[in-house]
Amino acid sequence: MKKLIIISAYPENQQKEDILSKCIDNLKVLEFDILIVSHYPIPSHIQSKVNYCLIDNENLLLPYELTPKYWIINNNFNITINNYGHQLAVSTNIKNGINFATINNYEFFLFTESDNLIDELDIKKIDELSFLMYSTNKKMVFFNHLVENSPIYETLIFGGIPSYYQENIKLPLKVEDVSNNPNFTGLSLEKILYKQANKKDDYLLIKTDSKSYFNNSSLNRITHDYNVEIIGSNSNDNLVLWINNSTNDKKITFIINGETELILEPQNWYYCFKQIGESVNITINDNGVLSYKNFVITHEQKKKYIKKGMMTFSKLN
Repeated sequence: MKKLIIISAYPENQQKEDILSKCIDNLKVLEFDILIVSHYPIPSHIQSKVNYCLIDNENLLLPYELTPKYWIINNNFNITINNYGHQLAVSTNIKNGINFATINNYEFFLFTESDNLIDELDIKKIDELSFLMYSTNKKMVFFNHLVENSPIYETLIFGGIPSYYQENIKLPLKVEDVSNNPNFTGLSLEKILYKQANKKDDYLLIKTDSKSYFNNSSLNRITHDYNVEIIGSNSNDNLVLWINNSTNDKKITFIINGETELILEPQNWYYCFKQIGESVNITINDNGVLSYKNFVITHEQKKKYIKKGMMTFSKLN
């Protein structure tokens, strides 16, 4: 059987480049060809590890008003933060990869994000998925479970017959595909996929999340389980530095301006006020994975921060 692994990547820094390289190394033991799809250039030393690379220079993002929201409502304040709108970039990578697989007569594809590091103890499970899908006369395989009490099909990793996907499943590719469809507005791509992939009898549904299925592996390594943002507020025209840990089971460490160490327990949050002229530099240590956020607060940037989110206090001093 002619099979293809499609790796969706955006190696904009050394950390992401290293993780992509490791992802490829782990998958090369399989008898799959490998294609990288990206909206960012792929270094030549990584290109040499795979069979194909496809680069799409149009990296479309959804405007804030159409993206999923993070929110908290309590007796003291309400907060809403607009998440980053990468849905179109990911769905375009999916489309480009699967179109390539169809044109080149691949019989099975596996789509995976580049920060999925499949351990050698789990690697055979990928072949098992394709075998089980074909042996049960199914056309697609999805990890199907609930997120925020809503059913999803994961886009983190899924697979199927390329020509079947191309003919039957349509994800949004343009801003208008979301803005003109109220059923898509504010939804994650995984929830949209669940709505669009509606021929459930054709699917092999794995009734758990991919992290539990590939239980020896490290999946979704650089997807953040936290928010670090500057947002607007209704308190004396102040801006707010908002930090929260969204996980249920781990502490995350934040270093503010190289001095203040903030260790947040699961489901905890922190905020402080910020003014025009300040700079904020945050180092995040999430279980050994380092990330960085930098903010310069100017009058021009203030408008963008207010669009990003708002903290509304019930009582003002």
